[in-house]
Amino acid sequence: MLGAVPSRYGWIGGEIGFGVYFSMDRGNAFVPAMEMTKWFDTNYHYIVSELVLDVEFSYASHRAVQEYKESKAVSLTRI
Repeated sequence: MLGAVPSRYGWIGGEIGFGVYFSMDRGNAFVPAMEMTKWFDTNYHYIVSELVLDVEFSYASHRAVQEYKESKAVSLTRI
C-alpha cells in the first residue's frame, strides 16, 4: 500500500498489480520470495519488510480506501 517494493521485483510506480504481489509472496523464476517469519511463538507467519535508505514511500494502492468507502456506504444504507 505504501509502495515499499524491493527493486528486484521490477515495480516502477503506479498501482501495484497482483503479479508483483504474488512475486513478493511466492517468488517466481527470476527472483525469490521475501522472507517470512513467525509471529513470536505462534504458528502465524508474516512477510518481513525490506526497507533500505533510498526507499521512496508513495500511495500505491487504493484498495483499502475503496473498501472502507464501500463498507461505510453499506452501513449507512442499513440504518
